Amino acid sequence: MKITARAPIRIEFGGGGTDISSFADRYGGCVLNATINKYAYTSLKPNHNTDLKIIKTETNESLLFKDTKDLAYNGDLDLMKAIIKRMKINYGCDIFFRAEVPPDSGLGNGATAAVSMIGAFNHLKHEKKLGDYEIAELAYEAMKYELDIQGGKQAFFSSVFGGFNFIEFLENGFTRVNKVKIKKQTIAELEKHLLLVYLGKREKEESSQNIIRQQEQHYEKVENIATLEKLKEIAWEMKERLEHGDLNGFGEKMEKAFETKKILNPNITNQRIEDISKLAKENGAISTRIQGSGGGGHMIILCDTNKEHTVSKVLLEKGINSIPYTFIDRGLEVWEGND
Repeated sequence: MKITARAPIRIEFGGGGTDISSFADRYGGCVLNATINKYAYTSLKPNHNTDLKIIKTETNESLLFKDTKDLAYNGDLDLMKAIIKRMKINYGCDIFFRAEVPPDSGLGNGATAAVSMIGAFNHLKHEKKLGDYEIAELAYEAMKYELDIQGGKQAFFSSVFGGFNFIEFLENGFTRVNKVKIKKQTIAELEKHLLLVYLGKREKEESSQNIIRQQEQHYEKVENIATLEKLKEIAWEMKERLEHGDLNGFGEKMEKAFETKKILNPNITNQRIEDISKLAKENGAISTRIQGSGGGGHMIILCDTNKEHTVSKVLLEKGINSIPYTFIDRGLEVWEGND
């Protein structure tokens, strides 16, 4: 028997930064995002001994452990090790992992990987299985507390639940996932006019962890708390624009959200990102937004009516590819199959 789980990545529209616990646990946060048809896959094949073999298929990396006590964090497939430790896996299996987007590129790939792996192991639990919220929280805890990887909570919940979500992070630590009441024709129009492009890897000094830690260092300043509150306000406004099918208004708010986040941490952007954004707007884009903690990785570009092909073409001339995608309303999926 083989167990396979897949979890989708997300595109963030607004509110990112307010979901980091150092702010959200005191003041509350909210994020608007949606999942697309790009996934992280985990397959488990139980064996008849206590050996744990972890295989990352796209890079052919593999590790073999005779006992979970041998697991040590050393930079080699640490996320998988953290999940095994947190879930107290005490049986042998072969673990195959594959991701469809590059790591550390702003789409929450690490969170998605953690969710897919927990989903697969959860399917094999004989005792009470974890619920959706519990899977998301466990994935977040594995990255934050086991690996000391800083970041927001949104991608863990979007990956489990799927679809267009407005996610609230309340002061008591509770998270509430609200489905956005968006019409099918609005989704189709947004999908047509919203480009997803890959700008390439961040520079080493611009790693997501560096950017997030720099951001958190300033969260206690009064002016930055006000900026984060403004990001929450804009996220609510974006949700309302989407639910009313007002994509132009949505785009204006998306642009405002990105400009506001730059005030909070200028390191999310750089001259290359600004030049790409300017080029896109000169050729028909309404707004642009870097994904995740920025510095590189993925960007979304909302284009004016029938201008998406023009924008895509001029960016391709600069070596920037548009990535085909569709929005999906499914989150974590798990199934059984033959070996």
